[in-house]
Amino acid sequence: MAKNITLSIPDELAEKISQFPEVNWSSVARGCIENYVETRSKPDLTELLEQLKDEKGQEYARGRDSGRTIAKRLGYKDLSVLVREYYKEREDWDELYYRSAGPQPGEKYENENDSIQKIFAEKIPEIRESSEAFLNGFREVILEIYRLIPK
Repeated sequence: MAKNITLSIPDELAEKISQFPEVNWSSVARGCIENYVETRSKPDLTELLEQLKDEKGQEYARGRDSGRTIAKRLGYKDLSVLVREYYKEREDWDELYYRSAGPQPGEKYENENDSIQKIFAEKIPEIRESSEAFLNGFREVILEIYRLIPK
């Protein structure tokens, strides 16, 4: 047996949905309610998500630690080569390279982790087959250190 419910929506939303008279809004609402109930009925993922979040944080911290260690081992010349290689094929390399502060940590580029892994893996075996979180931490600390080098 079906159960009828009353659903109230704001006037603004009512105006918007009136633009689509062909849509069966009862069906749309029913589907949303079914998805919500299904999601809520699944086993509690909170503990698993918390564990994965912790692991991701640990990987990020491990990447930052490795970046600091490797920066010491590489020295200025190799560090600057790695940073330059990282930005070499990017449109705004010249702008970033010649800024007085150097490349900025946190700059976002498409597929940046794939690029950094390819560039650095040859020279730094520690980052082969690393996680995204590790690479993010590693990349950020390398760029932070480079930016702090006096010009």
